[in-house]
Amino acid sequence: MFDNWLKFEKKLAKNWSPTQKELGYYEWESSSIQAYRLYLLALAGTADKGAMNRMRELSELDRESAVLLAAAYAIDGKTAIATQMLNGKKSKMLQQIAAQSCLMC
Repeated sequence: MFDNWLKFEKKLAKNWSPTQKELGYYEWESSSIQAYRLYLLALAGTADKGAMNRMRELSELDRESAVLLAAAYAIDGKTAIATQMLNGKKSKMLQQIAAQSCLMC
């Protein structure tokens, strides 16, 4: 049963795109689901590096998805990429918060 689940999730990960309206997902739901899927695949010891790299290249990755994807990279032994992703998102988030609150105006 586990092997069937793994095969199914790998297929979904490989065929994922940010906007899967045909499945009824909004963009943010889709990226969160994909990030969680990639995290679970990494936990299972079968990280899909191609899907992880494609997702990392997205310009607007939400914080939840970025953290899950970074965790998948870390589990796969790519801690430098994971750290870079989290630091980049942290900086971007701080800039967005500062812009919204006008602390740096």
